[in-house]
Amino acid sequence: MTTVIRRPITLAASNPYQGRWDRDAACKGPARDRFFVSSGKAQEESRAHCRSCPVLDRCLSTTVMREGFSRDRWGVSGGLSEKQRIALAWEQRLRGHGPDLAVARELLKPAWQYRMYPLRTSGLTPNRIAEALRRDGIVTDGLTVRVAIWWLGGKGALFRWPSTGVRVEWLADRHGGVLLRLRELGATYFEIAAYLGVPLSYPARAMALLDERAVQELEAAA
Repeated sequence: MTTVIRRPITLAASNPYQGRWDRDAACKGPARDRFFVSSGKAQEESRAHCRSCPVLDRCLSTTVMREGFSRDRWGVSGGLSEKQRIALAWEQRLRGHGPDLAVARELLKPAWQYRMYPLRTSGLTPNRIAEALRRDGIVTDGLTVRVAIWWLGGKGALFRWPSTGVRVEWLADRHGGVLLRLRELGATYFEIAAYLGVPLSYPARAMALLDERAVQELEAAA
């Protein structure tokens, strides 16, 4: 079995593109227009087309570096949707490093597809999948796995919802620290929802619940 050794790497340093996009990219020429769709089946087809692109990883690193947290650009770029690129940008900021795109691309190869498919369709989070892959000999982390799942057309959700109970309360209880940290860093509710992979209304409602609890704690301590 192939073993991929993870190098210390950041997205910014991950093989930045230095050639001509109109010569090397899969979206060159008339096909380029298909990548500027915001949702639906056409977008999924565009993302699938990206997987065979020879400059997929370099495209993604250049795109996220250029766009940062901007929502001005839309459609498919680097094999990801707008929301996925926003989520990746915030993942990098929170973790202090980017994914290893060389490893993420390795996970697209047929040699790993037999292993990736049951893992990503079992409901495991990217971090759990990374643990399983490390036992198989591929050294990686949850962020790298999340990018690979996105490239493969999966959701790459950060967590599994509880089978019962109120999801907004569960989000506040289990991920309140991340919500507060994202707000401190200036993330909008749209960006927080994209990062977590939840409906847009959830971050605002969960944050309101956290603020209410904080007030109650202050009043109790007074």
